[in-house]
Amino acid sequence: PNHMDPPLHYASAGTDTRLDIIAGITPVRFGGDSLGGTISLSRPDPVFAAPGSTQWAGELASNYFGSHDGHGFGGELDWASEELRVGYRGGWSRADDLRIPGGTVRASGYDSQHHDLAAAIPAGDGFLEFDAGLTRTRDAGTAALPMDMVEADSWHAGLRHRAVLECGTLESRIYIH
Repeated sequence: PNHMDPPLHYASAGTDTRLDIIAGITPVRFGGDSLGGTISLSRPDPVFAAPGSTQWAGELASNYFGSHDGHGFGGELDWASEELRVGYRGGWSRADDLRIPGGTVRASGYDSQHHDLAAAIPAGDGFLEFDAGLTRTRDAGTAALPMDMVEADSWHAGLRHRAVLECGTLESRIYIH
């Protein structure tokens, strides 16, 4: 929710699978407001089931950090047929302030969760995908500054279309956050 936090600070365990790193000045398509580089996480393209069949896919992830009693859980569940793919991705993580020899790093704890639903249909050689979700953050510390983010809630919705053409690929996106 703010640019002071480190990259990937609000990424949920196990929910995003594509990582792009752009060094230097960032292209406009990635926001264009960064001179030092950009880290971008995105979901993979939807995969549909073979004709006449359905498929389930899922993943669970968890983590624990003893230095600040940090723990998190994440997962995804997808169902697909030849004509439709629907899925849920979500995660939750929480930690207390970091403990170091001789003390505690104040304002370094966090509590956040993320939920996302997506549905896609094939469109020619491409697809049309809709997704919507919410993020809830409480008591996210910024150790370098004497402050905490007490509450930050956000929601998003997006529509993405990809078409494979003879001359290349065309991708269109509409997104609100």
